[in-house]
Amino acid sequence: MIKKMITVTGLAVLLPAVSFAYWGIGVKGGATPVNYNDLDNNMKYQASIGNVPDSDKTSKTNYFSGGELFFEGNSETRVGLSIGYKAIAQARRAVTIFSHGTFPKVSRGDSIRSFAEEVPAILYLKHKAKDSSVALWLGAGAEHMKATTCIWTGDGYTNTAGSEICYNQNKIIPHADAGIEWYMFKNISLGINAAYLADGKFDKLKAEDGARLYIVPHAVGAQIVPSGSKPAGAGNYAQDYSGLSGELTLRVYFGGPAK
Repeated sequence: MIKKMITVTGLAVLLPAVSFAYWGIGVKGGATPVNYNDLDNNMKYQASIGNVPDSDKTSKTNYFSGGELFFEGNSETRVGLSIGYKAIAQARRAVTIFSHGTFPKVSRGDSIRSFAEEVPAILYLKHKAKDSSVALWLGAGAEHMKATTCIWTGDGYTNTAGSEICYNQNKIIPHADAGIEWYMFKNISLGINAAYLADGKFDKLKAEDGARLYIVPHAVGAQIVPSGSKPAGAGNYAQDYSGLSGELTLRVYFGGPAK
């Protein structure tokens, strides 16, 4: 993922200098929709068959953080290009088992965890009047997104032996973007942005050995099953980031004439 970001950023830097008067960096954070249904249903299934540890809960978060490198023209209505990186915080089924009889205390805080990384590229059109401290922009683009779910394969009840297997899927996803930007100082701005991700569902996650993740429904909840072939009656396990997300962005500008 990082290599892809470096490659795209390198290409942007090689664009003719006359194309963009300004360039800069930004840091951002926000929230994005995430569907956690499969993790919730797995926990319900485990409880229904008596697999109940001392603590078992799904930790849900949809926050992300990241940064960007951007380039812009200098006219009142200007073209801009932004290339960035975002990391979406983990969702996890946290399991803790305390000592029972001769069993030692065991903590498996990462029994199942899922997360995603994005490298978005946005081409946008911004309007900023000459004497205004506020700018509006609209854009569109695509991003390389990688979704990952990792499963601990040890039993988690009698020892800490085991290993973690991660299942991944990569996609190129189109998106539409818009925002308002307030120039607090001459070269520093704060933006409120929104983006709509059109097809952020990942349902073909695969391990290095070719096994995939499936969800097998039961009377109560559903079981997450890694398998080389689809079990009877199973559906595809999914992570879904589709929908509208929002973010705050702090930008620092370099180059260009005085605003």
